[in-house]
Amino acid sequence: MSPQYCILCSYPNPDLFHQDRFRSYYICTCCGLIFVPVSDHLSLEKEKARYDMHQNKLDNEGYRKFLSRILPPLLPRINNSDKGLDYGSGPVPVLSQILTGIGYDTAHYDPFYRPDPSLLERQYDFVTCTEVVEHFRDPKAEWQSLIKLVKKEGWLAVMTQLTDEEMNFGTWHYKDDATHICFYADRTFNWIPRANPRPAEIHGNSIVLLQC
Repeated sequence: MSPQYCILCSYPNPDLFHQDRFRSYYICTCCGLIFVPVSDHLSLEKEKARYDMHQNKLDNEGYRKFLSRILPPLLPRINNSDKGLDYGSGPVPVLSQILTGIGYDTAHYDPFYRPDPSLLERQYDFVTCTEVVEHFRDPKAEWQSLIKLVKKEGWLAVMTQLTDEEMNFGTWHYKDDATHICFYADRTFNWIPRANPRPAEIHGNSIVLLQC
């Protein structure tokens, strides 16, 4: 059954954007989100099984370099006295370990591997969220929760592969991961509600900074 509303902004009647032999993809004409309908989502058990296969460790130099791409735009905007949270840290909290190692007090939270609700009951000067938002099953609610974690004038740093109008979505490798169910355009990030009206800062095709 076709979704009646965008799962992020609730705008009605999203258009069928793409379909392959595995699943369908819809696009919202308001916020630009491309998303997979609930009927094509993996079960939570199968989703976690995929994550359990990851070999992302602190001593994996390639993975460290991959995550560290978020640091050049973020670090000039935060202070060593600031406290941060890495949201969706995965089995091994590599990014929070990197940040703590260079002097930034950074906790880590993950709904599967460190589901500590007390970490979500406070606010932080900065929150990092790398390769996470594309997994959101209920992005409207999850973005609201994520924004609330950031102090006023604090920073939310996101890493996810962005869509654009010129791309060939059908051959795009990023959509082929069955756990990836939300795909964001530049304009999607400017739709996400927050107190600060400053436009989203887009760095390359995968780093977005939001001041909250």
